[in-house]
Amino acid sequence: AEWCDAQISKAVLGQTMTTDNGSSRSQADVHNQVRMDIVRWDARQLANTLNEYLVRPYIEANYGPQAHYPRVVLRISEAEDLKALTDALVPLIDRGLRVQESELRDRFGLAEPDDGADVLHPVSAGVPGDMAMNRERVALNREHPDELAQMVDDALRDWQKTGEAF
Repeated sequence: AEWCDAQISKAVLGQTMTTDNGSSRSQADVHNQVRMDIVRWDARQLANTLNEYLVRPYIEANYGPQAHYPRVVLRISEAEDLKALTDALVPLIDRGLRVQESELRDRFGLAEPDDGADVLHPVSAGVPGDMAMNRERVALNREHPDELAQMVDDALRDWQKTGEAF
């Protein structure tokens, strides 16, 4: 009984991985491509059915025979790899590329935040604090002279020039 169930599943799904044990990443990619091929074929067949049995009779009944009829086309788009997009955009944005927020919000399916809503901030940017804290941080972040460079400068002060440069 299990064998028959597995064979029927393979015939319906057009692939074996969802019914068999043991699979790998490469198999998953191949089976995903097979799945997308089946989805595209189904969409094409559904569009043909709608055009032949719905659109054409409707146009003929309401407007008479036509030289050209409108056509239903079902477009199937594959899911976009948002992680790859993010990995590609972050270094470019850090280097000055300007990207519209609305375009990225649309791609990720995120809504525009409401006025006064709590929003996330970049880790590197931080949230601005009070002025005293900022001044304190500026003082702490000042560059201190390199001790080794200071020692070299002290040692070279006592040297005397003995010859001309070539």
